[in-house]
Amino acid sequence: MLNFAFMKRIFAWVLGLLLCLPAAAQAQLTTKKEKLSDFAGKTLKVVLPGQPVLDEALRQAAKEVWALSPYETCTKEEYDRLRTSDSWYFLATRDVRDKKRTEGGITFLCLLKGGAKQEADMMEVARLPLCAAGAPSGREAALLPALLETLQIYVRNAQASDFKRLGSAIGSLKGSREEEVWLVRDELADPTGRDLPQRYAEARIHLTDAAGADAVVRAGEPALVGFCIRPAEVAAGDTFHLYVIDARTLEIRWFKTRKAGSTAGAGFLKSDLNALIRR
Repeated sequence: MLNFAFMKRIFAWVLGLLLCLPAAAQAQLTTKKEKLSDFAGKTLKVVLPGQPVLDEALRQAAKEVWALSPYETCTKEEYDRLRTSDSWYFLATRDVRDKKRTEGGITFLCLLKGGAKQEADMMEVARLPLCAAGAPSGREAALLPALLETLQIYVRNAQASDFKRLGSAIGSLKGSREEEVWLVRDELADPTGRDLPQRYAEARIHLTDAAGADAVVRAGEPALVGFCIRPAEVAAGDTFHLYVIDARTLEIRWFKTRKAGSTAGAGFLKSDLNALIRR
């Protein structure tokens, strides 16, 4: 009986402590599932960054892929006016750079929830690397449909179950042995490796230029296509990102974040090519 009475006192003390928490602290107990429960009923604002290449690529990708909620495009000025309202979700670009850098970096595609007074306090649902900051390559038109599809998969997963990470929306290379793999020659990290040995060809791994790789995606071929997202000017220690996407389903089948080396630079490494061989 003594232990039971002691446990009751402890429970009462913990309950009292919770009730004394400020509302802001209690709000942290809200799960991502609950925060996204209104997603389908609200309009997604696709924010055009004002760069013609990205503006057109975003318009076309949303038209082709987005089906999870109503959407419409808006300018950055409209975004600045509307972002404090919780009536909207936003698909916007944000530049991120390593601490040592004062310029450049990577532009990310970010899914945001409106309603915060300060932009920095907006709920970031998810983000994916898109291109070099201030220097889109033109490959974004081929990559963006896959990024939008991945964001849709992630939101569905997060609505169905709490604690889902973005990795839950990324697939696997397993079962893709019979599919051709197309990589851009200039996106290999080691320039001396840009003529692949025969064993790579035997594993259906091929090199081409950016236009050739992107054409495979646009045609929806049953093939895998690589993308390297890196700063416009790469220095040792810079962060870069690698995708392999399924051109037919637009699923991201493989994703890695790495640091550029002092010799190899930023791009697909020999170890990445070997992972593709083992798929």
